[in-house]
Amino acid sequence: MASQQEDLSQLQALLLLHHARQETLLYDIVQQLIVPSWERGELQISRDDALGFLAEAVTREPDVGLWSYETRIKIAGNLLTTLRDYGLLSGKQTKRIVEPIIDQWAALHLLRLLREEGIPETRLAEHTDWRLWLMSPDRVKAYLLTTENR
Repeated sequence: MASQQEDLSQLQALLLLHHARQETLLYDIVQQLIVPSWERGELQISRDDALGFLAEAVTREPDVGLWSYETRIKIAGNLLTTLRDYGLLSGKQTKRIVEPIIDQWAALHLLRLLREEGIPETRLAEHTDWRLWLMSPDRVKAYLLTTENR
């Protein structure tokens, strides 16, 4: 049973990584709403928080301004549900931020992707993709030291 849970956590971490890297709105809600809330110790996220994020996103994503209020409500809910399905949030109505379990394989996978994209070694730990998993640059550096030395 524990192995199945570990496999699910690994799959969720990788799905979050790849989905967010392809879907700008999903990436941005993690970077601009979830991570700052996590850093402030504010762990509850509501649909209203996501709606506020979408209202602010209009400056970066002009198409968001063309969406009806009903569409924004639906998208806000879908973004939060997706993050719950990927293990970054928990809960039905009001969501709670949950630190994902990142195993060595997932971390090395992201490291390989960043290197293939030409990110300099000195900048790897600062890359914002790590923040999708709520990992600060210092934590990434420590994690990479222990992971790569195995």
